[in-house]
Amino acid sequence: VSRGKKVIDLSFSETTPDSLNQKAIDSGAKILWDVGIAPGFSNMLIAYASRFGGGISNAEIRVGGNPVERDEKWSYMAPFSPNDVIAEYTRPARVLRDKKVITLDALSERHIINVNKKGEMEAFLTDGLRSVLYTIPSTNLSEYTVRWPGHIQKFIDERDKNNLYYEQLLKEWEYSPEISEFTWLEVVAYGCEGKKIRWIVSDEGGPDGHSMARCTGLVTVFCIEEWISNPKMLKIGIHPPENLDANVINTIVSRMKAENISIFKDSKETDKRIKEIAKNQPNFKDASENTKAKEGDLVAFDYTATVDNKTFKGGEGKNTQLTLGKDLFLKGFDKQLIGVKNSDETVSYTHLTLPTKA
Repeated sequence: VSRGKKVIDLSFSETTPDSLNQKAIDSGAKILWDVGIAPGFSNMLIAYASRFGGGISNAEIRVGGNPVERDEKWSYMAPFSPNDVIAEYTRPARVLRDKKVITLDALSERHIINVNKKGEMEAFLTDGLRSVLYTIPSTNLSEYTVRWPGHIQKFIDERDKNNLYYEQLLKEWEYSPEISEFTWLEVVAYGCEGKKIRWIVSDEGGPDGHSMARCTGLVTVFCIEEWISNPKMLKIGIHPPENLDANVINTIVSRMKAENISIFKDSKETDKRIKEIAKNQPNFKDASENTKAKEGDLVAFDYTATVDNKTFKGGEGKNTQLTLGKDLFLKGFDKQLIGVKNSDETVSYTHLTLPTKA
């Protein structure tokens, strides 16, 4: 970041790079982070629903990469670092509830789902939302990891008996080129206008039968190629994937389909609505430094909220995007951004009421 480089990051590190945004601005660096299947492609779909569905009130993401066939052990192998999987299973999950970022126990909210051609699988909370907690205005947001039934109960049982050993899991979850796998992603978004959009992304792998690394890599490569073809794709700073332009997202969706990755929206009515919205999509362009924001403009900003001059947990956001006039953030916030210029660095607002439970 300090060297002013252009970077696409898919590391899914526990410490996120958005905290370095000012350093990136000072050095001229451009960073696109969390670029994979989920987070990454899932963020793009959530952003698409938010922009073109009148904003979203609730959204749920379910994702998993698993062996095609169950076994009598874990029914799982780690295509990436097993250490990252263990961290995913143990790190508390941040979710959005009633417009507030809260922390819940990892592996909670377990429930059975039906995956087409695979049958019943189990979903449970993990800490995968990351940037969308702060960039996508919504009431409730959740992300769940999907595994074969029995997998996570075995993990919990072994954990509670103090029988989990890192070296042992490395061996038992070892990736095998002899075992075929599949990737399955579901993104469900409920729009503020009452519409529901549901995507199912599924992949049975390439000729070698392997999928999760392939899906992650394809999203990353397509972002790189789009950036090469359009050097102005990103402004200076650090950006999550949901900040990508809708045309870039559409191109990535099309290229994923061209690689025989199934991307399915579950109703013709939804397809028709998306086409209508895309046809009438505003063509946003960068404003000059002295241009004043008006209703209908898309404004991107960082914010820090305070109460009695004190910060609070969940009161910060990076690269948040709002279309002025829709009032999808804190009530009245849009109106106070009318007249803000692109060159403004610090703006203070003191007359906002934070949402509270009834």
